[in-house]
Amino acid sequence: MTYPGQSAERTAIGWGRTALAAAGLGALLLRLGLERSSVLEILSAIIALLAAAGFAWRGRAAYRNSTVSTPVLRWLTVAIAAVGILAALGALN
Repeated sequence: MTYPGQSAERTAIGWGRTALAAAGLGALLLRLGLERSSVLEILSAIIALLAAAGFAWRGRAAYRNSTVSTPVLRWLTVAIAAVGILAALGALN
C-alpha cells in the first residue's frame, strides 16, 4: 500500500542511487585513466562525476517539488552517453 507523499521520496531515493552509481563509475574511470595515462578516460571520469553531482542535485529538487525539468534531464542523459562513448574510445587505445 502506498501513501500520499511517498512518490516524491521514492523519486529522490532513485535519483540518489543513480548519483551514487555515476560517482562510482567516475571514480573507477578516474583510477583507470590515471593508471593508463589516458586523457579520454580521465575526461569521461570528470564528466561522470559532474553528472553524479547533477543527479544528486536533481534528486533533492525532486524531493522538494515534483516538477521535472526537461532540459536538465536532457543534459544529464547526454553527459552519461558521452561518458560511455569516451570510455569506449579510451578502452580501444
